[in-house]
Amino acid sequence: MAKVEGASLRQAGVVHDVNQMLAVIMGRAELLQQCEGSNSRREDLAAIILAAGDAAAMLKRLQRGLPPPHGHGDQAAVNLREAVRAVSLLIRPEGTERWASPEEESGQGSWIFDLGVPADLFTSVPGQVIREVLSNLLVNALEVLPDGGRIRVDAATDRGRVVLTIADNGPGLDKETAHRIFEPGFTSSGGEFRGIGLAGSRQLLKCFDGRLDLGPDQGTGAQFLLDLPRVEPVPAKSEAEVSKVDGQESRPVSFPVLVVDDEPAVRDMLSDVLTELDCRVTVARDANSALDRFVPEEFGLAMVDQSLPGRSGLELAAVLRERDPYLVVVLITGWGQEETLASVDPAIVDMTATKPLEWTHIIELLDKGERLNRQRRDAGSG
Repeated sequence: MAKVEGASLRQAGVVHDVNQMLAVIMGRAELLQQCEGSNSRREDLAAIILAAGDAAAMLKRLQRGLPPPHGHGDQAAVNLREAVRAVSLLIRPEGTERWASPEEESGQGSWIFDLGVPADLFTSVPGQVIREVLSNLLVNALEVLPDGGRIRVDAATDRGRVVLTIADNGPGLDKETAHRIFEPGFTSSGGEFRGIGLAGSRQLLKCFDGRLDLGPDQGTGAQFLLDLPRVEPVPAKSEAEVSKVDGQESRPVSFPVLVVDDEPAVRDMLSDVLTELDCRVTVARDANSALDRFVPEEFGLAMVDQSLPGRSGLELAAVLRERDPYLVVVLITGWGQEETLASVDPAIVDMTATKPLEWTHIIELLDKGERLNRQRRDAGSG
């Protein structure tokens, strides 16, 4: 038992350390993307951000195991066209800078990615899961198209479901391969088993009420079907709703933020991102240095990592809120400790978040934090 527990602790430590670096990669790439004017380089940075985010999600799944079928409740609506397009950024033919468009000539060495998914289709299956399954299918398709070819993704809807069809114009599947393709560990490449395979992809989709099947034989190429639950998108807020609250700007310039994280690369990344977002940032590596720098009523928001040396982030948050009742506290973890985050006292912690934090999530935390801080100050002075 002790050996098992020791192995679990080591695995958790590795997950934590890798997740910290993924947080840095995502943060730095998103910071560069905000400043980059070239569309092609912005797409390259988008691919880095997607890959890092998906890797973080895979790590979380590695730590917990597969979720129970249909056990995750409501998921955010995912735009299927954008999810499929993202896969085309992550998976490109070897030795090429981009996929050819359907309008371009398809000669030897030219791979065409034909996206036929309408822009108004959404699913509750997480985008990372869709990308992982599609990446698996696209890599397999490219392996049978060494000299060029076409891959097309279409969509059809039926009674609350949407079916993606992924088809290539390769040599197709022989009868034995078609019969065994969803067997665990089966590979048609002749090499060692790699990745989760199509059996793993099917099992993963099942957890989110999705299904992966082999399509009917069309006489040429291979065809796969992704049957997914269809949902309606949440209406997007208008620019006025996003940028204004009660007739005021959502966040003032030089909004003061305290960042407490013991990992230098993460701490510096958050400082640079927040500075780019017009915040006035003070950083600290642990609870003691944070308390040395903290002056009551001079900060609006504190972003505190839970896993600090010495006193934990939660312990630090309690002291900060005791010293300044107006302060808004965000508790952050890179360990995936949802139980810790879910059980925090709302009188101490206002918001929780897990690493890696996306640019949009940081903005959301800032805007919510500023509004709450202002409400507390207004109530206190009234």
